[in-house]
Amino acid sequence: ALDTKNRLLAAKEEKIANLEKKNQECEERAIIDMTKVRGQLKDVIEAQRTALEEKNEKIDLLDKSNETTNHLRQEIERHKEIENDAIIAAEEQERVLAGKDDAISELQSTISDLMKELEECKKSRNEETRKLVAKQT
Repeated sequence: ALDTKNRLLAAKEEKIANLEKKNQECEERAIIDMTKVRGQLKDVIEAQRTALEEKNEKIDLLDKSNETTNHLRQEIERHKEIENDAIIAAEEQERVLAGKDDAISELQSTISDLMKELEECKKSRNEETRKLVAKQT
């Protein structure tokens, strides 16, 4: 009976030793797996950090692009205003030139009228001079 108990005890101790060995192996595998998972998590975190930095760079580029676009829009508006001012000035110049042309035409007409009057005055004076000369002779 003692021998049986000893064998049973030895068998139980062997089972316990095997279970402890399996438990140790499981713990070691778990540590290895946890280490792998930590490494993978670090890689995922680094990849996410890189992706976030890239997104932030793209956002910065978009912001700069929007600033440039807004600046270009302002420049276009400024150039449109300048063009409109130039058109208004050109139209005003056309009106001024048209007025000058009209004034020149009026002056030419007045000069022509005065020249005719002058000619008539000369003729009249010549006529009167002839009459006076004729009377005196």
